[in-house]
Amino acid sequence: MSALVEAATVVCLRERSTTGTWEVLLGQSEVKNWLRSTPDTTVIMRYPGEWKFPGGSQDVDDESLQQTAIRELREEFLGIDPTETPMLRWLSTRTTLPVQGKRFRMHNFVALSDENVWLNDVRLVDRVNGRLADKRRAFAHALDDGSFWSMDTAAKEAISPEVHRVQWFPISTAIDLMEPGHRQHVNEFQATEFAAHGVVSRDPMYQTMKTLERVSMLSRDDIVELGQKKTSRV
Repeated sequence: MSALVEAATVVCLRERSTTGTWEVLLGQSEVKNWLRSTPDTTVIMRYPGEWKFPGGSQDVDDESLQQTAIRELREEFLGIDPTETPMLRWLSTRTTLPVQGKRFRMHNFVALSDENVWLNDVRLVDRVNGRLADKRRAFAHALDDGSFWSMDTAAKEAISPEVHRVQWFPISTAIDLMEPGHRQHVNEFQATEFAAHGVVSRDPMYQTMKTLERVSMLSRDDIVELGQKKTSRV
């Protein structure tokens, strides 16, 4: 029987003023999992090079799933101001198919731009991408001088690149990017990394796509009503 792991994500949304439809902030995953790789062995990320929500497994120190979601948001999207306390609303819970003996019960929370002023910062994407680039440069230096491989796990976690870049997408575009069979690669970065590491096919994020399909049919009031009893400031 596969183990069930509790996990949480943050769906960052803003409304397009011209159409009234949603835009979603996604991060593109790196392809190589440097934390699990060795000098002689390459381990590939799950969902390599795919666009995703910030999120991950609940840690023992997380007092709630909302805290898990916020911690992962800050770890993956490095430009988020740590003094900000995101306002999250529960959206949905989905369980993934088992992979390597684990299933993830994903608790999806929404951060609406009218309740989270940091999402309206026009410099947000550039700031996050700048800090992600700084992290990659520090990692590359540690890789070049050989110090990375002698680091303990915590130090490797702190420096290993996980998210390549972030970008706002119209929700219809985001759904199309995740549709199985629609395209060979999501962009040039994924194509180049696949070629470099011998990855032959994509692993589209089906559950993320289904979550976005649901969001695309919801108004702001629908989202507020849906998560009314589970809204939390953490």
